[in-house]
Amino acid sequence: MVNVYIVKWSKEDAPWQRILADVLKRDYKIENCPEILRDEHGKPYFQDNPIYFNVSHSGEYLAIAVSESPVGIDIQGQKLIKDGMFKKVVQSEET
Repeated sequence: MVNVYIVKWSKEDAPWQRILADVLKRDYKIENCPEILRDEHGKPYFQDNPIYFNVSHSGEYLAIAVSESPVGIDIQGQKLIKDGMFKKVVQSEET
């Protein structure tokens, strides 16, 4: 199962690591957030821990996915795209 948390956020209010620590404490009963490491691609992870997580932020929103298996998440703010780009990425039967 994957749990996804999306919150209104600013880096100045709280680093994402603190929000992740709060989620782990509240929902997973992990009192102390394990050390966060990064793999060769920059993806954060916990070493020797059965909990996987991923984070993404865009504008004023932060998304955190937590799971018992490898997980990824991406959040993007809304923006208008030009009609030409829309036609390149969407099949005609999808419009």
